[in-house]
Amino acid sequence: MNLILIFVDFIGILGFIIACIYAYRNYHLTRFASQVWFIFGMAMALGALWASATLFNISGFYPSFMNEARDCLFCIMIGILVVFSIISNKSEIKPV
Repeated sequence: MNLILIFVDFIGILGFIIACIYAYRNYHLTRFASQVWFIFGMAMALGALWASATLFNISGFYPSFMNEARDCLFCIMIGILVVFSIISNKSEIKPV
């Protein structure tokens, strides 16, 4: 069961990294909505750190520290995604 969770968490880390790369690529390509892509990329980078902390917690690498780090990173990531959703609700942003 632990190996399945570690594998699924690793796939999640790869997904966050791919989303972060895509966001920073769009950040450099767009000029009118660059702050939106920067905020989204920052949230995805924090998501990758959060998933990494979860992976280390599951695998037993300093579980007490990783549990605290995981909770803090999750709260920060959710806060940045809330800021992203507020900014992206403006009518000036159109899909790329």
